[in-house]
This record gives sequence, structure tokens and C-alpha cells, in this order.
Amino acid sequence: MRYILPAGALTSLNFLRDDYQSERKVDLDQPPSLIGVPTLFGGTDVIARDKQTKFIKKMIVVLRANLAKEEEITTPEQWEANLTASRVVIAACLYVQSQISSPKNNSALYRLINKDLGITDTNYLDDEDKEICFLAANRVVNSSLSAFSDANAALRKVNMKPFTEQEWSDFSKFVSSVSVKKVSTNPYSNYPVTSITQPLFGAAFSYTGATIGYLGGDVISQSSKTMSTKLQITTMVGSSLLMLGTTGPMGVALFSQVIASKLVTAFFSISLAHVLGTTMGILGQGVGIGIGLPLDYAYRLIWKASATIMNYYSNYPNTSQMTGIRIADGKSIMNGIVIEYTPSSDLKTEEEQQTVEITEEGKLLINGKEVTIPDGGVQLPLELINELKAQLKLHEEKVSEEDSSSSTLLATV
Repeated sequence: MRYILPAGALTSLNFLRDDYQSERKVDLDQPPSLIGVPTLFGGTDVIARDKQTKFIKKMIVVLRANLAKEEEITTPEQWEANLTASRVVIAACLYVQSQISSPKNNSALYRLINKDLGITDTNYLDDEDKEICFLAANRVVNSSLSAFSDANAALRKVNMKPFTEQEWSDFSKFVSSVSVKKVSTNPYSNYPVTSITQPLFGAAFSYTGATIGYLGGDVISQSSKTMSTKLQITTMVGSSLLMLGTTGPMGVALFSQVIASKLVTAFFSISLAHVLGTTMGILGQGVGIGIGLPLDYAYRLIWKASATIMNYYSNYPNTSQMTGIRIADGKSIMNGIVIEYTPSSDLKTEEEQQTVEITEEGKLLINGKEVTIPDGGVQLPLELINELKAQLKLHEEKVSEEDSSSSTLLATV
């Protein structure tokens, strides 16, 4: 359990075919030349690479309904569906890589897939990661008798050549051949998939209150619109960050590493006045303009802002700087720090814990005691503050338009 799928990695895979053609200087849409360099002497197997790059692209297209952007995720079902679909796409990539002869690193396609997935000497899929991806693919691909026809129907809609019976069968056999070493406790594991091309978990809150990977208890039981703008952040000894809700529910906007990053750094304020870290693991203290942003506004702040903030304020020694989803358990990773969520009632009392709480009034409490923020200290870059303000303004205008439309509709009715 070590591979982290970087944020935006699957978007890069959309351009895999173009990148391959550019690097190898070939046109995969053209039939191979009879006088070309044989593959034995370094030539390109155009026919094989054509099928392989198209296979990955087609699988992404088929699962597109579930590969939502992080900021678009608004239900726990969408989050789990996105994770499942990501695992299936990774399984498709591993399937293609298994067809490449050794030494694999000599293959441009093999290297490009690794590059797009963020696979390096330190961030790679171990046996457990691969098994989980294969199990997810097996569950989705063999979900129903209509999976094959549903997938091809989706491809025809975008004028793509459908999977052949042989292609589908070979991939199905590949992902089903993995030996299961452990039993998943994920409540979605046996969720009935009605169609491979539709949202895997379309019924909102169908598993309300259930544990979803790393999310516990009643954390997911309510919409973000009803959530109190109060949050506790607790850092444990080591490189783990625990985000805790109050006694009330946390809402559904905590389901992505992008959203998690925004919550850690810019949840209640546009600017952070000061950040202080200690060797005992306090993440930092920071409060700026106490505007009490509703979560619906906060989680839509752009990823770039959060990444920049963390680069400025993280006090943890960190060599990987990886940000994304840990594919084995779905936990969010931000700059190498594990993000976990749990109801505050489940928190165990440990002497080495330090809590940082930001209230709706903008007050900062460390271990329950109010902290006065010095006037000096590190400030956010002006351009970053302006960017955050601009994003908030755009979102407020959008919400205002939606409210206006709803009012007009009600008046008409």
C-alpha cells in the first residue's frame, strides 16, 4: 500500500496516444510500412501500439461518468465511484504494460504510462495496490451481462470503434486471474453496478452513515449546506494529519484530496496571518479574515491555491511531496501527509496530541485555549489572496444565479 495517484494524472492519460506518436514520430492511424525497421531492431510495432493506446483511451471514455473532477464531487457515492473508476483505469494501464516485452523500460509506451500515472522509483504500485486495482476492474467489467454492450454503446456515441469480443474477453480474464489475499471491508464492494457507463453509485446517500474507506460514522450523513463551519485539526506524532468534525456531521465535501487540502489551509479565511509549527507536531496556527465561509464556498477554491499555501506553510520534513489519492485505501495525501477523517467522538485521548480549532467567529484555539495571533509572521502572497477572492466572487455569483433561477421557477409554478 504505497502508490499515490497524483491529482490530475488520469487527465494526462487522455493524451497518451498523442504523446506516444510525438515521441516515436509515428502515425498510428496509418498502416505500417513494409520497409520499416523491424521491431527486433528497435522499430515500432504500430499495430500493437495502436490497439494498446486505443484500449486505454476507450476505457477512460467508458468510465467518464465516474471520473469526476475533485471540485465536482458532492456526495460520498461520487467519491467512491471516482476511486473505483480510477482503479479500473490503472488496471487497464497495467494490462497494456503486461503486453510489452522486456526490457520494459526501453519501451516509450511503458515509460509514458508511468509518467502519466506518476510512477517513479519511490511511488509505484506494490502487489497490494495492483491486486486492489484488478479486483475493482473485475467487479466493474464483469458486473453484468450487459457490461460489454453498454461499454460499446458509450463508445459509439462518441464515434469511437467499439471493443471487440476478444479484447473484452482478454481483459476480463486478465483482471479475474488475480488471487484474492484479503477480504475488503468496503461497504461498496458488492454494490450492484447496473451499467458500466453510468454513475456506479447513482442513488445519493444510499449508504448514509456507512464507513467509506477512511470516512467514519455519521461524518457523511448530511449535505455540506447544513454543516457548521467549525472544524478541529489534530496532528499526530509522525506524518499523519487527522481532521475532526464537531459533534455534528461534517458534510459531503470532504471526499477528495483537493478539497481536503483546501480545508486544511483556507477553510475559514482568505488570508492566513501567521503559521507556527513545533516539533511535537502542531500543524500550525493561522487565522485571517473571520468570514465563516460555508463549506459550499470553501471547497470550490482552486487547487493551485491550496498547493501553494501548503508549500509555504508545511513544517513536515518531506521528500516525496506527493499529493493525490493512495489507491489502496482511498486516503488523501497532501504533500506527503496522510489526511484522515473521523467523528471527534471517536478520538482517543493521547498525551502527544495537539488540537487546533478554528471557530465560526474566527477565533483560534490551541488545546481549547484561545491564541492571540502576532501581527508579524509569514503572509500569503498578494497574488494568491487576489486569486482566492476572485474564485469566491465567481462562486457567489453562480450561487446567486442559481437561487434566482429557483425563485423564478417557484413564482411561475
